[in-house]
Amino acid sequence: GRLNYTLDDKYLFTVSFRRDGSSRYSTSNKWSNFPSAAIAWRLSNEDFFHASRALSDLKLRASYGATGSTAISPYQTLNRLFSGNVIFGDQLYVALAPGTTLPGNLKWETTNQFDAGLDASLLNSRLRFSADFYVKRTKNLLNTVQLPASMGYQSTLQNVGEIENRGMEFAVDADVFKGDFNWTVSGNISFNKNKVLKLYEGQDIYGQNIYTGSLNDYVNLLREGQPLGIFYGYKEKGYTATGNIEYQDLVPDGVIKPDDKTYIGDPNPDFIYGFNSVASYKGFELTLFIQGSQGNDIFNLNKSATLDLGMGLNLPQEVYYNHWTTQKTNTAYPKITRSLSGNMSNRFVEDGSYLRFKNIQVAYNLPLQTMKAKWMKSAQVYVSGQNLITITNYSWYDPEINAYGGGNSITQGIDYFTYPASKSVTVGIRCTF
Repeated sequence: GRLNYTLDDKYLFTVSFRRDGSSRYSTSNKWSNFPSAAIAWRLSNEDFFHASRALSDLKLRASYGATGSTAISPYQTLNRLFSGNVIFGDQLYVALAPGTTLPGNLKWETTNQFDAGLDASLLNSRLRFSADFYVKRTKNLLNTVQLPASMGYQSTLQNVGEIENRGMEFAVDADVFKGDFNWTVSGNISFNKNKVLKLYEGQDIYGQNIYTGSLNDYVNLLREGQPLGIFYGYKEKGYTATGNIEYQDLVPDGVIKPDDKTYIGDPNPDFIYGFNSVASYKGFELTLFIQGSQGNDIFNLNKSATLDLGMGLNLPQEVYYNHWTTQKTNTAYPKITRSLSGNMSNRFVEDGSYLRFKNIQVAYNLPLQTMKAKWMKSAQVYVSGQNLITITNYSWYDPEINAYGGGNSITQGIDYFTYPASKSVTVGIRCTF
């Protein structure tokens, strides 16, 4: 249900209420309530703004509301059976047995968000601007939790805690030129900081365990007071006298163990941004779309398998020329061996910032009136290129990656033989009849 009320086209009020149910949740938690409310004040309709020629429209707004998430697979709260084959005597039978995931008693993952912002139009609406500040808290956060082997199950899905996101978003649109030459541009930028506020019994939640052949450990972590999914591992201090990787003994006892792990990176960007431009002149059009991310780290596991810890198999030329030997110890790579042990460490953390030209298109609209083609409404010939240019310091194929998990997973920012976004050039014709 929703109720809208507007007074004098100046004061706007909205109240809404949702009651959602999902069979994906436990029997006693299938339903939950999600109310919201919003207010807005259009200052540009007030008498004291009538004298302003530059400002076409100005509106202040604020809202608060709750939303629920069903971003879990069906049957997570049920003890599911999976089929398999088993032999009794000399016969093969189909058997059913519990899976590897322990069913959880799940509640709705609920996000409460406050937002305050303004919308403005200037110069007869040729320049449009909006700004938002938000605080978003998610409680009953759903995530996969690893279980000890003694449980008989590998993992379970639980409501593990509460996280907070704070940020600002800005967007601007402008009609720069109008007439024979038209040029419209738009841009946006978003800043976000997140923090884990609360976890079940204050316990850390580990990301997915990753096995590469030479490495076998988790690297992402949920910990109270820290950003979501931070990289957690060992810090290196160089090489041993025999060419192996040496790690910092942060708990000084002469032994490298899990207590020596620390924060080594953050997959969360400081900000993301986008820019779009459309220019046209006498039938010709140039469209440009740029997108980017700044300040995020990538855990480049490709290096573990092909450069540093590749077990001496099929290594690139740069390793051959820059690996540790008894005569050359200040090198980028350890000694070449088939038995080198390693750990998840800051060796694999790289800056994942990038700027990418997602789309560049040149088009020409055919002059149908001159051609006397009345049977056709419009026709356009175009050439477009996708992902042709990427500016980044990341050493591997593609900085826009996520090898593990979806948006709700804490295993973020890992590149492990992820297939890169393809570069493509398209030539085509668009016709309307």
